[in-house]
Amino acid sequence: GTITAFTSSTAVTVSPNAGTTLAAVADTNITYGTDNATAIQNWLNACSSTNRICFHDGGNYLFASTISMSTVTAVIVGSGRQSAVFWPVHQGTAFSFSTNNPVTLRSFAIFANSTAGTVGTLVAITGTGGGQNYGSVIDDVYWTGGNTSVTCNPCAQFTISNSNIINAINNGIVLGISS
Repeated sequence: GTITAFTSSTAVTVSPNAGTTLAAVADTNITYGTDNATAIQNWLNACSSTNRICFHDGGNYLFASTISMSTVTAVIVGSGRQSAVFWPVHQGTAFSFSTNNPVTLRSFAIFANSTAGTVGTLVAITGTGGGQNYGSVIDDVYWTGGNTSVTCNPCAQFTISNSNIINAINNGIVLGISS
């Protein structure tokens, strides 16, 4: 459906009418917004193809499908983990990086639902062509929700610093090795 009227931060009108209504409850969270998956994917493709930093200058960006990158060096830097927020709202992986090159994620947040059956892995990094991912860095990233916060398999010289993982359903960090 579509939100047709905004009354307040706790009341909206939708069309068609909702099949189920919710009573005002303090711990009920509803995430809504525009699906920015195509825009986010195009943004990452453009700055990665020219070896530039993808700078998230702040705001909230909801997306409803996996954002994928392969065989590139990816660098995403936000304006701070309280002002630059990604909101995956689909089942499966939020960000998937398939590369042997370093992935750098810095100074933003990923907020996902913390209910089983919603978002799977927030960030998945995998090596390609029988190789391993080498030198990836995650710094000052705030993770909440999702089944697993981050996976790297196989990876070497992987660094996570100054980051918080809260409310992961099953796993915070999963590291693997090649067989």
